Amino acid sequence: MDRVLTELKPLFDSLDELPAPFTAQQLTEFAAGLGHDDDEGVRTEQPKARSRR
Repeated sequence: MDRVLTELKPLFDSLDELPAPFTAQQLTEFAAGLGHDDDEGVRTEQPKARSRR
């Protein structure tokens, strides 16, 4: 297990850096739009896809 985690550490470090250029508000708004189960286990609706013109 230690070897696996050691091998994957660079990947995990890179993933941790991905949201750095975004503000907390941007990340919150993005996450809110994903659609997920709320605390009661109720599935929220995902937003409709926007058309690209």
